[in-house]
Amino acid sequence: MWKKNPLFQPLINKGNSNIILFKIWCFFTSYIQYVDNHKTSNLFFRPPLVLLFFSLWVLLHASPLHGEEAFPLNYISPEQDRIMLMAESLVMERRYEEAMGLFDQMEKEESESLLPSMGRLLILMARSFEKGDTSERLEKEIQAELEKNSRILKRMKAHADLTAWDHYIMGGSLGVKGLYELEHQRYVSAFVNGISALSHFSEAQTLDHGIHDIYFATGLYKYFRSVKTRYLWFLPLIRDQRMEGIEEIRVALEKGHYAVPACKIVLVALAEKEGQDHEGVQMGEVFLKEYPKCLLIRDPLAKIYRRRSQWYDAGKTYYGAYEGDPSIRWVLLEAGRDFMIGNELAKAEESFLAYLSSSPPDSGAAQAHLELSRVYHRMGDPSLSQQEREWAIKLDPGLKNSSIEN
Repeated sequence: MWKKNPLFQPLINKGNSNIILFKIWCFFTSYIQYVDNHKTSNLFFRPPLVLLFFSLWVLLHASPLHGEEAFPLNYISPEQDRIMLMAESLVMERRYEEAMGLFDQMEKEESESLLPSMGRLLILMARSFEKGDTSERLEKEIQAELEKNSRILKRMKAHADLTAWDHYIMGGSLGVKGLYELEHQRYVSAFVNGISALSHFSEAQTLDHGIHDIYFATGLYKYFRSVKTRYLWFLPLIRDQRMEGIEEIRVALEKGHYAVPACKIVLVALAEKEGQDHEGVQMGEVFLKEYPKCLLIRDPLAKIYRRRSQWYDAGKTYYGAYEGDPSIRWVLLEAGRDFMIGNELAKAEESFLAYLSSSPPDSGAAQAHLELSRVYHRMGDPSLSQQEREWAIKLDPGLKNSSIEN
């Protein structure tokens, strides 16, 4: 009957720790009643009992029982969680080598763990999405990490007592593989890895409903499965789940733990893909203030500005991404072109000259010289325009028939 008593509902509704506390309290009150019934002095017994009850209450609320901690602290230590969040912040700041170092150190301490490999894979994939000059080297690193990841994953699958956390990181690894295959247009392999990832995420969610990061993965899968259906000809007709996928990513943004920065990147990118320009600009500008060095937010935001003919904003967004890292110097070419279309000729000249000062490959340098030729033509300096055009043709004879009027 006590469970129906409204006096006890606040304790009952707050979880297992308070139910245990309530039982302890019942025991002590029963003991006091026993003392009363046997006419024993209560002055000696009651104060210590109340003090002990208060101490137990503090202990239970300061240190939750196992299983009551918020995700992921019922699976990993606070230090491991801190390292993972730090690595995530470093990635958003484009401090990739430092982030890789954190996972390398974690691997030294836990050589059989899948987590360090998955972390490195995510970092390498983030770099590859920037489409920088180091793509060939990155491809080799990704291939090597995928092989290592697969070996550990195979060993984990043999275990019968996998936890929700195990399924979560296994699903994450398979999801990264699926994304990699999707980027390389290997759609069947991407689909197979995606289905396997979803199976593990489903198992993780069954075991622990508090892992909201999973909605990021399921949302991505639903969106891209809908978009790429035409390549999966062997599947039955699949309904359009793009908006449903985006909504799940928003859930992960609101409630997730590790997925939040990735959700911000993806939501801006998908807004650009879906033509949701107003929403994309709103999100992009807010997120870019939070992560000013993140090129993966800058790129889709700049594309939305272009579509809205906000050429200066597009150029400024690209130009702001460059801080001397030659692997992403391509943003200077993009910035220069946007500034030129917007008739910001001085800014265009600055961007193209900055690109040339970064020692680019001949193909890129030729493009920059040709664009400078067009800038100087608009500025009314035919001599400089011709000089830049000659440099461009010298570096790339294929540009001989290119017009400076574009």
